[in-house]
Amino acid sequence: MKSLLISTSQQEKLIQNETERRRTLRLLQ
Repeated sequence: MKSLLISTSQQEKLIQNETERRRTLRLLQ
């Protein structure tokens, strides 16, 4: 169970990073 929770949290962090990168790219453009 712990491993699953950690994996989900990591996935959420990755998703947040991707959204932030897209926002920055849009701002730059």
